[in-house]
Amino acid sequence: MMYKIWNLGDFETNGITMDGAIGTSPMAIYDYMRDRGYDASYITSTDPSEINSFGNNYDTFIATGYNNQDNVGRCLHTACITREADGSFTIHNSGDGASHNYPTLDEAVSYLSIGDNGNSEPIMITGVR
Repeated sequence: MMYKIWNLGDFETNGITMDGAIGTSPMAIYDYMRDRGYDASYITSTDPSEINSFGNNYDTFIATGYNNQDNVGRCLHTACITREADGSFTIHNSGDGASHNYPTLDEAVSYLSIGDNGNSEPIMITGVR
């Protein structure tokens, strides 16, 4: 059973960045989870080993990253990533609107925007329990 844990309106009034031009602040997502009693922490590293180590600590992640690390004009994307029973990671709300599965959290984050062929770069990854 899916549980709704947030209301989009909460972020429209507390968390949008540049009047929504670049979406929701990743720190607002982290604060929201902590304020509601979830065990949450975050990393801002781009180091694959640090990201993968962080991936061992949580089952759910909210990742915000550049769609294309070589072209900031391609904007940002935020997606939910879940760790599956087999240890793989599934992106929900990927750049093409479908769910995709990857062997590591680092690889999943690099595909936040499917259209940029694995060239995404994380800005902040929040782990939630």
